[in-house]
Amino acid sequence: MEESEIVLRAVKLGVDECDVITRILQKRIIDEKGCWNFTGKTNDGGYGLIKYKGKRVTVHKIFFKLLKPDEYKDNLLVCHSCNNRLCFNLYHTYMGTHLDNYKDSVKAGTAVLGVVAKTHCPKGHEYNQESTKTDPKTGNKQCKICYIEYQKQYRLQQQLKSLLNKMK
Repeated sequence: MEESEIVLRAVKLGVDECDVITRILQKRIIDEKGCWNFTGKTNDGGYGLIKYKGKRVTVHKIFFKLLKPDEYKDNLLVCHSCNNRLCFNLYHTYMGTHLDNYKDSVKAGTAVLGVVAKTHCPKGHEYNQESTKTDPKTGNKQCKICYIEYQKQYRLQQQLKSLLNKMK
């Protein structure tokens, strides 16, 4: 997506969205590989950070979310095909699973040794789009089947506590 097209899309968005896109573009250096490197603050993982609506968000994710809303999915990651965490070039980012992201890092030779992408929850349920939710704050996977079971058990415990308190 060319910068002129980005500006046209940004103008159609709200004031907050246009502002964050403008601030991101102002902190951009384009390298020889075509990466749009963010030069502002970063988190401990090396991803660009910017404030949007009072929260710190990763640059590549908010840029993708705002400019490719039809492709963005909350339950997936915004992955880098260039394997550059500072890059927010829309031609270098795509929606993918944790496994896709891990495979990219293995292919690029940057995978953390000893780390294997988890394909199943601790109770054996497969991680896939339908059965998995991703914590927006941490990016951790959670099995929906186990979560529903936990919720049922929690509600039962609360009902029992309530009954016991009434009996006192």
